[in-house]
Amino acid sequence: MILHSQDAIAHYTALGAWGGQTLHGLLAARCAEAPDTLALADPPNKGVWVDCPVRRLTWREVLDGTARIAFALHRAGLRRDDVILTQLPNISEFAMLHLACAQLGVVISPIHVQQRENEVLRCGEIAQARALVTLRRIGKSDQVAFAQSLRDRHGCMLPVMWLEDLLAAGDAALLDEVNGVLREAARSLPVTANDIYSICWTSGTEGSPKGVPRSHNNWQAVARRIINGAGLRPGDVLLNPFPLVAVAGMTVLVPWLIQGGRLVLHQPSDLPVMLGQIRDEGAHYVCIAPALLNRLLVDPGLVSAQDLRSLRVIGSGSGPIDAWTIREFKNRHGIEIVNFYGSNEGVGLTAGESRVPDPAKRAVLFPAAGRAGQAWGDDMAAHAITRLIDPATGNEVTQPGTPGELAVKGPTVFPGYYRAPEKNAASFTPDGFFLTGDMFSLEVDEDPARPYYRFMGRYKDIIIRGGMKISPEELDALLIGHPKLREAACCGWRDAIMGEKVGVVAVPAPGQQVTLDDITAWLKKAGVATYKLPEALACIDALPRNALNKVLRRDLRGLFDNVASTPGDEARQPVAA
Repeated sequence: MILHSQDAIAHYTALGAWGGQTLHGLLAARCAEAPDTLALADPPNKGVWVDCPVRRLTWREVLDGTARIAFALHRAGLRRDDVILTQLPNISEFAMLHLACAQLGVVISPIHVQQRENEVLRCGEIAQARALVTLRRIGKSDQVAFAQSLRDRHGCMLPVMWLEDLLAAGDAALLDEVNGVLREAARSLPVTANDIYSICWTSGTEGSPKGVPRSHNNWQAVARRIINGAGLRPGDVLLNPFPLVAVAGMTVLVPWLIQGGRLVLHQPSDLPVMLGQIRDEGAHYVCIAPALLNRLLVDPGLVSAQDLRSLRVIGSGSGPIDAWTIREFKNRHGIEIVNFYGSNEGVGLTAGESRVPDPAKRAVLFPAAGRAGQAWGDDMAAHAITRLIDPATGNEVTQPGTPGELAVKGPTVFPGYYRAPEKNAASFTPDGFFLTGDMFSLEVDEDPARPYYRFMGRYKDIIIRGGMKISPEELDALLIGHPKLREAACCGWRDAIMGEKVGVVAVPAPGQQVTLDDITAWLKKAGVATYKLPEALACIDALPRNALNKVLRRDLRGLFDNVASTPGDEARQPVAA
């Protein structure tokens, strides 16, 4: 299944951004280099979640296990371009299923283990899936009963394939037979690096799910940005706590295939277990959400002197990072924090120590790589183009400080939402730029040839108070260090006079009571303009987040429905306690 245009393939191949190697080809190359080197490690608490043994596999064993799963898929009638849904946790069998699909040209479409009938049915219908691959038990979820519910309640006849059975079917065959069948499959239906490898799904913060098809070359282009941005080295031990269902998890899997080393899987988000894995596996790199980074710093009892000793760099993103966090990890542990902005669609900006050494800037600014006239000189600049566009007029934004929607064209960008022409018409400009839906402003520092982008928030999340645009992400980042808060997030609420005002939803720290005045005084001290200050407060036990740990701001706005839409002290009263 090739969805990129032939012009795009020719263009990016000529640039050297795309090549001829598939992800399975990368696996075979790593196996040829070091067949008996440990390559893949399961989480130590795997048995809590699934009825499969904890595995520690060499490159040879990964290649053989991948072949056996591919053989079982082929024997079940799946061929190149067939789509399968998968619902699996981060375990070695899931990683090998990914690579088995890459070998056959079967398109893998993973969904989160937390998702239920509604998501499975909608994603299966959009993707025209041939089967759902899962396990009979995932944690407390009885997947057999779940599959039966799909049939009984919804009349869904999507065949369910049990991953345990796929492994057993492959193991029952001699390896010579397995490889013979797969060689013949490769001859009859060859897979190329431009074939679609996966269809991932948007996070679900807007309406119906959107399928994001990406080729082998798309994923490798993104992975090279991660490798360069994080300074990953051949042979590094990479710990992956993010599900292998979307960009956060895949941008650890694919660098592992490119660089070699060891992939250590973590499931689910269990901080003591993850710290033990970092220590015991000698991990060099891990990606951790900002909220967990801060917890590691403010609760020093969680971390022993040995836990983080091997780590060289931590990737973070999906939320605001505070400069204090970056500075303290360097001072206390000698670890650099790399700030990533990315999406399933293939958009990526990176702020690492080599490009943005100042922690205060690295927390909020990304090098505007790919922008016309910039001189950052990295692969993004050479192969991709970025610009900011005014959503109201469609004109390019060139004035520093003025918000605009980030638009991107390049080898990392997907070819368009799967079977969704109406969404693609609204998501791409006529000249082929993908509109991210995220607002940035252009920032120019000492060197005009090295501009930055400052993330402002989702276009739909931007608060417009009396015509002034306010970034909730900016305020969130400033509130991270507040001593009375465990966490907080801002959103807009409707006001009859100003259009919108800023509300703050706070999770107080244990034993603390927080007031609106506590928060506004903190922001004033940080130099925040008066018009940006929150004018209503809601206190809750935990912020609503999706499976990728992103705050669901749409769920916050309803907390302010009963706030008076008139100016004055009444509008400043807490709406929840």
